Amino acid sequence: MSVTMDEKLEGSVRIPVAKLDSVNTAYDEDFGGLLILEQSGQSLVLVPTGTDGKLQPSMLTRQNIQSWRLKKPKGMTVDHTGKQIFILDLSGPSIIKITPAGSKGLENASITTVDLRQLGILKPHGLAFDSATGHLHLFSQDNQTLYEIAQSGEIVATRNLSTFKLTNLKALVFAPSFDQTDNPQQTSLYLADSSRIIELSLYEPVVMAASTFSSVLYHTIDTSSLTPPSPDPCGIEYLPSSNTLLFCDSEVDEMTNLWANANLFETTLSGTIVRTSNIRSFTKEPTGIAYNPANGHMFISEDDGHRIFEVAPGKDGFFGTSDDTRSVFMTSYFGSNDPEGVAFDSSSNTLFIVDGVNEEVYLIKPGINGQFDGVPPYGDDLVTNFDTTILGVHDPEGIGFCPATGHLYISDTASRTVVAEVTVAGTLEQTIDISAASARKLSGIGFGPSSTDPASVAMYVTDRGVDNNVDPNENDGKIYELSIPTNNNAPTVSIIGPVNGASYMSGDAINFSGSASDTEDGNLSASMTWTSSIDGLIGNGSSFNVSNLTIGTHTITTTVSDSNGVSSSASVTVSVDPIPQISKFTPTDDAKVSSINPNKNYGSITTLEVRKSTYTLHSYLKFNVTGLSGTMKNAKIRVYSVASSRDGGSIYAVSNNYNGTSIPWLESGLTYNNAPSIIGEPLSTKTKVTIDSWVDYDVTAAITGNGEYSFALANISSQYTKYNSSEASLNLPELVIEME
Repeated sequence: MSVTMDEKLEGSVRIPVAKLDSVNTAYDEDFGGLLILEQSGQSLVLVPTGTDGKLQPSMLTRQNIQSWRLKKPKGMTVDHTGKQIFILDLSGPSIIKITPAGSKGLENASITTVDLRQLGILKPHGLAFDSATGHLHLFSQDNQTLYEIAQSGEIVATRNLSTFKLTNLKALVFAPSFDQTDNPQQTSLYLADSSRIIELSLYEPVVMAASTFSSVLYHTIDTSSLTPPSPDPCGIEYLPSSNTLLFCDSEVDEMTNLWANANLFETTLSGTIVRTSNIRSFTKEPTGIAYNPANGHMFISEDDGHRIFEVAPGKDGFFGTSDDTRSVFMTSYFGSNDPEGVAFDSSSNTLFIVDGVNEEVYLIKPGINGQFDGVPPYGDDLVTNFDTTILGVHDPEGIGFCPATGHLYISDTASRTVVAEVTVAGTLEQTIDISAASARKLSGIGFGPSSTDPASVAMYVTDRGVDNNVDPNENDGKIYELSIPTNNNAPTVSIIGPVNGASYMSGDAINFSGSASDTEDGNLSASMTWTSSIDGLIGNGSSFNVSNLTIGTHTITTTVSDSNGVSSSASVTVSVDPIPQISKFTPTDDAKVSSINPNKNYGSITTLEVRKSTYTLHSYLKFNVTGLSGTMKNAKIRVYSVASSRDGGSIYAVSNNYNGTSIPWLESGLTYNNAPSIIGEPLSTKTKVTIDSWVDYDVTAAITGNGEYSFALANISSQYTKYNSSEASLNLPELVIEME
């Protein structure tokens, strides 16, 4: 079978070789394809590759190798540069080197051996050749040791692999590093053991030197105790507009005993649930989140799908609700197949993605179109990157950007105690010791005000604890609030007006006011910059008016920077609604009908009447609606009451034609016997009405646009209800429609 570097099955073929042992296989294009040493050790099978690079089992050949005198082969590898084959034979044990004899190939090959008994290696298993050093590597199951051996027979190095608990080694081979940002010439050793593949780098990277800051644990939020719980919190971010924490859980939906239709959680800084939502409809593995205060958008990473979602909240201003809109771009197109955490710097409009497998941080800036839409040919984003290995971070999962310091902070799941603080260019500033938290598995990182001191910036770190693959019933997630080193206090920013959630009509003058101060620089209110998520820059300073905001929901953000370049911001959400378009129509026809005189027409009288007693009175109205445009907001029929009643009646949508015909009804010809039938549920009902007052009936559900509409008024009681008709001298009936 063929497996991609990110462990996805690419394809498989059946090869007609009995009892194939994977350790006795080796692939090399210079030798023509896949070499297979049959278990008997008497023949060597070659399975060639086609022009498409795939194996061709139907074209395999066998070569007799009895002259090699193999007894218990348990490993094979090749050196294509010297056209040599190396075989591990447990009889001895020994390593046999076969060097083909020029054009005569393997038939007259020269054979040399390395006696492993003299090296104290008694039960080796598997064999791999490192072309970078020319050395051979073999593994001993007994002492869990990897031996590096020169071709001349000396042990160069031994490595204890007991940490990996290898139980059934199937194969080992050198191949290019899975980290696609590494030099293609850099190789790693891959070990296939039972159902997993382990990549080992045999060369210790040079790590930047830096000082260490000991962080203080301020507060712990036990997410496993929330209702509903979050057993594996991942990405975390601070929302300045609501002063809350937002975090996601990538595993809770896999745990039937805990799943409560929530994988996105919003809490206060101290850990009280504010709201939850379910974003499983578009991502089953939300891993990292980052917030853009400039436009109110959220970035969500999905490592399984190799993609990043950009989510814009709808009018309700909340993430994870039905009115959200989103876009997506693939990270695999620029080499990131394991996007874990994400972070965002609004001052430079840069999105940061940390890749756990590549051990890399990617910096993404939008291109000319200003949108995060991926790299060409799918988008025009600009992508650069730096390695985390030199930072001492070997399995990065979380990343956060702190506006107070302008630095990135990276968590390492391989470490329980260290977070690396780096510049946005990838230079290690210092390491932060968070051993005070006693974390099990570090994940996401976010920054916001401390829950105990709003003037101080705190680092919020999520801890996934025990993985649910190990314990499907685990529930031990936590969020730690920790101190961070800073030599400069960030400015304090507040918005006085408008208030969060305020609504305005298009054209209204909106006053924007706020204040900003800094411990070192004093009053910075005059330096405040105000932006809208829709209109961009809208003003500067501590107070100004704007009357031309675009219709829609705006996230208004004000930002200020101190003399050291440290920025702070505050945000509110306001909505600007269109000025409603009001259209009024009087009836083209209206009339009452009576069961006492079922064939009599009352279209010329000045009243519309309804009653249900020993006799029935109904009234009908017809309107011709024209000139509408836009979106329907509401529609109502207004009639003027000329008599008080305890039953104002109900209004129904009816046919425009005489009953049982296709002939339009007219007020001059309408009678009880030919009036349109009144059926179905009423559109609106009124109870008590008073004399000399307007009565409104909601008919929004019946109006779909321009056209002709008919309605009937009826009640179910003996109460007599009386309204003006269009023949009255004033206060005539009308249909009022509001559009937006």
